[in-house]
Amino acid sequence: MKRLAGSIKVHPSVLQQWIKQYNAVGEKRYRRYPLDYKLDVINYMDRQGTYIRETGAIFNIPSYGTVRRWKEAYDLKGVDSLHEKKRGRPTMKNTNTIEKLRSTFCLRLI
Repeated sequence: MKRLAGSIKVHPSVLQQWIKQYNAVGEKRYRRYPLDYKLDVINYMDRQGTYIRETGAIFNIPSYGTVRRWKEAYDLKGVDSLHEKKRGRPTMKNTNTIEKLRSTFCLRLI
């Protein structure tokens, strides 16, 4: 274990944690969690007094960092901070608006 941890330049306890997590949850990819689920996780942690890693394991959340981010966001900004945020590039404006701008710009050049 020490040799493997040394070869990937992590502490043996970190490697052990990765192995435990993999054995508990498996190879899950990124997924989105509904607001109600996030609130259930946070409320459970508050009521039961469980640690972040423990709570993540109980709810089968692959990364305890996910639970930590939810908890921090909830503590700082409340429920609104747990809503899914739009990602990616913003949509373009209406093509009619773009065409009007082009024609206006072209008329000014003439």
